[in-house]
Amino acid sequence: MTQRSIPPVFVLGGAHSPYLGKFNPDFIWKKHPDFGKRENPTIQEHLQRSILGALENAGVAASDIDAGYVSNFVGECFVNQGHMGALAAGTHPDLNHKPWLRVEGACASGALALTQAAIGLQSVYDVAVVAGAEVQTTVNAMIGADYLARAAHYATERTIDDFPFPALFARRIRAYMEQYDLTFDDLALLSAKA
Repeated sequence: MTQRSIPPVFVLGGAHSPYLGKFNPDFIWKKHPDFGKRENPTIQEHLQRSILGALENAGVAASDIDAGYVSNFVGECFVNQGHMGALAAGTHPDLNHKPWLRVEGACASGALALTQAAIGLQSVYDVAVVAGAEVQTTVNAMIGADYLARAAHYATERTIDDFPFPALFARRIRAYMEQYDLTFDDLALLSAKA
């Protein structure tokens, strides 16, 4: 078998929007002093901030982008938006009419979007943008847990617990601890290192 040369891929810049969860002082919820006066950023606003920020950070014009990749998990459920590429294309007029691909792989969505962009860059594109956005604070925790359960095998694993993912993760770490004779103190060292 002949080994072929794979072109290198370079990351030129990046940006992110701030995490805004229920206990962030800027998150608008019923107990926030600005409740009813202003709204939390939409998923489109998060995408726009991160895409335009990344382009600025990299010194790349939107017109130079050949393709875009958006990572997102269950946007259809949390924000009633499935086609994230349409939102991303709308962040700048020069991004319209470019190919956009939404990449979904639960917790690995962002890494998979980067992988897809690298494949595109190694084959047909010269410059691509990768963005990810999640807004998962639009419903109460019980409904959100049901939405997130779609990352598992919903038909068989949804009924494990009211909050399936903490339960699944707890089962996995318990099995790992038993197999490798680890303690919670051992795991604390991993968390501290991370």
